[in-house]
Amino acid sequence: MKVGDREPLDYERVREELAERGYLGGRVGRFLLQDGRRQRRVPRLLRTAIKAAFLGAPVLALLVAATVARDNRPLIAARDFPLLWLYFTPLCGVVLFGLNGIVGWISGRLSAVFGVRGGEITRAALLAGLLTVLYLFVLGRGAGVPRGLAVESGFFALGVLVVVFVSWLAGLVSVAGILGRTGEVAGRRRRPLRTLFIVVPLAMLALTAVRLGGGTSRTEEGLPVFDTVPSERFLFVGIDGIDGAWIESLEPSGAVERLLGLMSSGTVVPLRAEERGEPPEVWTSMLTGVSGTVHGVRSAGAEVFPGVATPLTSGSGRLPWVAALRLALPSKTIPASGAARRVRTVWEIVGLKRRVLSVGWWGSWPAEGGVDAPWIISDRVLPKLLSGAGFDRDAWPEALFTRLRGGFDESRDDLRRGFDDRFRGLDEATARLVWESFLIDAFHLRAVQELWTDGAIESAFVYLPGLDILRHRARTSDMTILQLASVFEGYTRWLDRAVGELVAAAGAGTTVMIVGDPGRDATPPAEGFAVLRSDVLGHRCIEFPTSTLAVAPLVLALNGFPLSDELLAVDEGACLGPLVATVGSIPTYGRKRIGDVDPASSFDQEMIERLRSLG
Repeated sequence: MKVGDREPLDYERVREELAERGYLGGRVGRFLLQDGRRQRRVPRLLRTAIKAAFLGAPVLALLVAATVARDNRPLIAARDFPLLWLYFTPLCGVVLFGLNGIVGWISGRLSAVFGVRGGEITRAALLAGLLTVLYLFVLGRGAGVPRGLAVESGFFALGVLVVVFVSWLAGLVSVAGILGRTGEVAGRRRRPLRTLFIVVPLAMLALTAVRLGGGTSRTEEGLPVFDTVPSERFLFVGIDGIDGAWIESLEPSGAVERLLGLMSSGTVVPLRAEERGEPPEVWTSMLTGVSGTVHGVRSAGAEVFPGVATPLTSGSGRLPWVAALRLALPSKTIPASGAARRVRTVWEIVGLKRRVLSVGWWGSWPAEGGVDAPWIISDRVLPKLLSGAGFDRDAWPEALFTRLRGGFDESRDDLRRGFDDRFRGLDEATARLVWESFLIDAFHLRAVQELWTDGAIESAFVYLPGLDILRHRARTSDMTILQLASVFEGYTRWLDRAVGELVAAAGAGTTVMIVGDPGRDATPPAEGFAVLRSDVLGHRCIEFPTSTLAVAPLVLALNGFPLSDELLAVDEGACLGPLVATVGSIPTYGRKRIGDVDPASSFDQEMIERLRSLG
């Protein structure tokens, strides 16, 4: 029977055939297919697709919310999950409407060409199911390391049920597509559900096997018992915006003589970035030993959605749900913080056994801990002191913030005098750019040097972003090429001297590790570097280039900590072999401990404005 204006459908006959073949025996079938109004084939298909999307959206949204919770585990709070489920439901409805409409149209088109031969519903359901499983595969591939057998098994079971349900609905929609195109009611068999419950679990099992084979599971919060090897005091200095080519270009002028001196007498390891990103992601990757898709810090800002406390990461799926949610809902930007970081940094791990100081690192706010927790001067301390705002978990212990605030005005004046003496002759605009970078680096260096001399600190980690900030902001300035070269040389000369003085003050019995990263404005093939001064490693040794993800295991080994099997294996070459052989290994250091941490602060907006002003 043809369908159109010339030969309309006999709807009474259609209902009888649908009922006779069992399509109207259940509530879902009656809801989708029973329609007494005379409609053309396109409205019939669209109406059925909308109904199917209405039924399937909450079910698919449950799977999507579970996926987002899994990828942000253990940060998603229990109170966040129902709201995420609600937010994702309309988005899933749109997706299912498109999927059902396409499958129904294809089924109707094929039936019109080849005739209604039976098995169309099974083929339509399988097509919808395999498309859904394919998307879950793509989404799973971008979700970082697996979350453990229990989590993956639960996700597998939920995924099977959801995909089977969505596929079954698409099969019913195909009945409307075939009916609208040919005027015939497709035969109904019990094979579709049986086939789906065979094919879908096999496809989902393959997806889970790929995920479980992609890495080891990082144990949540729990820590195994482990021993450390006695080691020297340890000083780690991270310099953003500097690389080997930068040092080579300034070598003739003598601007980097202290760094070159350390390189000539210590161990040099060229560092190859696995992927370039913003400084928060690059340095957090270095200090956790995992990529941004795993640790969750991707940029200087993060976004939170109304009612959801946790900043969410979107992963690298081709159709990221969080990115879609960002388009559909108003979101609020907050500064990058430890609330979005899912794994421990090396200074948090080392702090489990040693007295540690951390100064200025991305994602170090909120600074909270117990009696034996690391001392933390977070990246918000200096902005807080400059603005005069009150304390809000900016340092640990709180007395450390009080100590810094008490002498800040005098310290800043002293730093300004030193700046004016060293950077004379700059015009007002240029001096302001250089001063803001100088103040950050000088404040961090002074803080770590003063606390280091107390003698209680066994390992210290300090971050110096000033050179990268200066290089990035200078691109939009009015300075000529010669002026830029002069400013960059002068700043690097000061930085080289300041770092050299810190290393000298640390003493000969201290293991020193200086890491340089090319920064945001570097062009390939720029490489970072690590310079190590340690009696364990000997002298004058150059390693083959390695990944920046090797920084974390190197730091652990230099502190006498066993290497985690989850991190990048350190090359046991001539330079690093003796070090690696002494510390042993451990399966995991677990995820960081998450308490009831509020990721929001009244200082957020001011911090965002400061980050924007610094580029």
